[in-house]
Amino acid sequence: MIMIHGQNARGGGLWLVLGLSLLVGCAPSPTPPWVSNGAGQLMQDDPSSMYGVGSMVMKGGKNVAGAWDLAETRARTALRTILEARTRPVMQAYEADTSTLMGRSRDDIMVERGVKAFSAMMMQGVSISDRHQDFKTKTFSVVVRLTQHDFHRTLADMQGLNPKLRDYLQQHAAQFFEKMEPPHHGTELRQVP
Repeated sequence: MIMIHGQNARGGGLWLVLGLSLLVGCAPSPTPPWVSNGAGQLMQDDPSSMYGVGSMVMKGGKNVAGAWDLAETRARTALRTILEARTRPVMQAYEADTSTLMGRSRDDIMVERGVKAFSAMMMQGVSISDRHQDFKTKTFSVVVRLTQHDFHRTLADMQGLNPKLRDYLQQHAAQFFEKMEPPHHGTELRQVP
């Protein structure tokens, strides 16, 4: 058996293999498609979930944790925008079915408040699906996801939600996950005919 500085060759080979695997593991990973294609492609590939993508370019700073946090916040904001766009027609239908009160402008205000409140509560079911760091451009990207299962679980756990509204949302939950046009920057989602 060959001895290298008090170790046999087999033990030294193990360290060499371990060192090489660490170098390969630290190599930059290829950019996932969601980084450049956004949430639209993910939602087409997985219609049982809603996604939001956010990114942050670090300029001159070294606060990596802050960069990840900001990218996640942006992803959650993107998902919340999608969720609000999908919630609005369901809430409007509920209001039309149940309201015999006041004028239309008052109903619209109540619907908007309901959409915002519901979306904020629903964000509790959102989780990080993937993260990516581009070392060359110093871009941090995060994708978050809300599955149908998490949607139903979060809806069931909502305290203080009107029971009639909860039942209505449960009955119409499929509408939240129907095929929608991919989101475009600065526009809301539209139902695909």
